[in-house]
Amino acid sequence: MSIKQKKVALSRKLGMNVVGTHRDPLARRKHPPGQHGTNMRRKKSSDYKVRLLEKQRLRAIYNLKERKFASYVRESKNKKGSSEQILMRLLESRLDTVALKSGFARTQREARQLVVHGHFYVNGRKADKPSFACRPGDVISLKPGSMKKTFFKEKVSEVIGRGSPRWIIVNQDKWTAKYERHPEVDEIPVTEELNLGYIMEYYA
Repeated sequence: MSIKQKKVALSRKLGMNVVGTHRDPLARRKHPPGQHGTNMRRKKSSDYKVRLLEKQRLRAIYNLKERKFASYVRESKNKKGSSEQILMRLLESRLDTVALKSGFARTQREARQLVVHGHFYVNGRKADKPSFACRPGDVISLKPGSMKKTFFKEKVSEVIGRGSPRWIIVNQDKWTAKYERHPEVDEIPVTEELNLGYIMEYYA
């Protein structure tokens, strides 16, 4: 099974588009994968399962392993303020997420790979850790040599800056993106489909 097929199967299992592409993997078949996926007479999910599902959805969207995701939840709970707000800020300020939202990549997984391969600078210095936490005012730029690569010239050049959120200012001509500020929870589209409170309760 290819990576794409696995992501589509995961989206159907979680009942939410976690592939990260504009094409909805649930458009054709909304039921879970497998021979019993079409069975609509399912038992009511327990409270634990409901909270587990919400956690798995958010973790899949940001393409994080359980240990890393759990560490973000713990950090958000240990800081003053809204735990839900802090959690989303931690996730949205990751370098791979900023690269994705700026249009430098088409999926979260792709953005992670590009960061690891050293295609980006932060404030003029090389940054190759996807978990690098961007701060308000940080400028993410594409490495000069990467601009000549076919991937960026033919694919990313068509989408860079398209639909970027209000907290990221993209300069398409210079291939840069400024992380202007931290977003509010209600500004992040994915939060409209998730219950962040359930996720916090899962790790209680």
